[in-house]
Amino acid sequence: MTPRARRLAFGFITATWACSPADEGAQREEVARRASAGVAVNGLRINGTSLNGLRVNGTSLNGLRVNGASLNGLRINGASLSGVNLVGGELRGVAPDGSPIGGASFAGVEAQALLSDASTLTLRIDGARSSGDLWLYEVSYPTASGPKPLCGLDAAGAPIEAIALAGRWNLAEGVPGGGSWIDDPAMFTFGCRDAALAKCVELGYKPWASAGGISLRSHHQACTRLIRADYCGNGQPGTLDGWQINLYDALGIQADTESGAAWVFEGKWGPAGAVCVDEYRLLELVASGPVPDCALAKLTGTCAAGGFAGGVLLQSEYNSAGLIELVRDIVNGSPDAKLADKVEDALAELEGAFAELAESPPDRLAAVGKLEDAVGDLKATINAGTLPPGYGNGLANRITGVARFQATATIDANACGAKKPSELTKAKLLRAEGDKRRSTGDYKGACGKYKGAIDKAEDALGSPCPP
Repeated sequence: MTPRARRLAFGFITATWACSPADEGAQREEVARRASAGVAVNGLRINGTSLNGLRVNGTSLNGLRVNGASLNGLRINGASLSGVNLVGGELRGVAPDGSPIGGASFAGVEAQALLSDASTLTLRIDGARSSGDLWLYEVSYPTASGPKPLCGLDAAGAPIEAIALAGRWNLAEGVPGGGSWIDDPAMFTFGCRDAALAKCVELGYKPWASAGGISLRSHHQACTRLIRADYCGNGQPGTLDGWQINLYDALGIQADTESGAAWVFEGKWGPAGAVCVDEYRLLELVASGPVPDCALAKLTGTCAAGGFAGGVLLQSEYNSAGLIELVRDIVNGSPDAKLADKVEDALAELEGAFAELAESPPDRLAAVGKLEDAVGDLKATINAGTLPPGYGNGLANRITGVARFQATATIDANACGAKKPSELTKAKLLRAEGDKRRSTGDYKGACGKYKGAIDKAEDALGSPCPP
């Protein structure tokens, strides 16, 4: 799907099926088909090993997470294993009697895991099974009330399995190095199947394997960034949990198999996060929360061009239908006709604004004009007492932030060699006035100032400054 061909649709794609036995087989087949086609459920967690609120033998693990397990000192029936290593995703070693041990024979093996506060925790492999060329492990840890599954339980109440991965990950969020793989030969990580580390393996990016002579280690790391929308490459997720994404590569592991108006190009990815993000992606970010500064810096209307050049390993699309539902729910769920009308108007303006930004080049002036109208409609519902101020002002503030970005982008695009430098100065002053209005909650007035800044900056007739 090209940027020019994109549009939003109101049809909301879900992943729910009836629970009757007759439908279970169809459900499993559809899940397998979509996974093999590169469609995944986006998620916030890099791993599922959060032990929040649980206690181990009276020691609180509140807020702690497992940060790798040691390959040294694994024990079975109280006796140490030797020569333990990972062959692909299979744990292997030598039993106390000198015989090789691996695969399903690792049931009963215990390992020492490192927690995020540098303390340790005993993990027990309760079972292991092969699934295709992968080994899946059922892992637990002891508590005063009995063993607890490391990865939690699935919807059917069964323990969620894990995949063994070499090394460990920096589990910090929002800091340099967050979310990065750490090459630690003495450690391995149990990646829970409901979180990014294992999801990316099951999508085909096995970090121990290669394709076409290219190691998939970096593809796996890029996938973990993509799955969590870790734009900045610092471990900070930037998505709404549970949204569908479609990812593909140039190696033939995943192809772009999804189509339809709801699938919108998102961005390009490498091991360090997003290489670039399409401007249209802002439409979801507006509703999901504050937009990271680094994501704004990577926004471009030409991200979809150029294929996989420049270190790009993966590309992604997201299902845009859910975003509009956040606003649509206000319309459908409100018994107040005035509220529904005003939010419907705001919804139409939002769609129009981002359609302008989807153009190449984007029409920033027209887009901000529509954002100004959207904010005005939302503010009217707040003033009338029909829309909760907390939600309404939060959404209006985010929309205004998008308008400010458009003003800044236009100023930057004319920052050097301006034929009318006085117009550029006026643009910066208008942006500053917009910031003041935004700080007081006058979001419509702020958008108006940002719109004026764009107009003046365009009149300056300059060009971007060289790097």
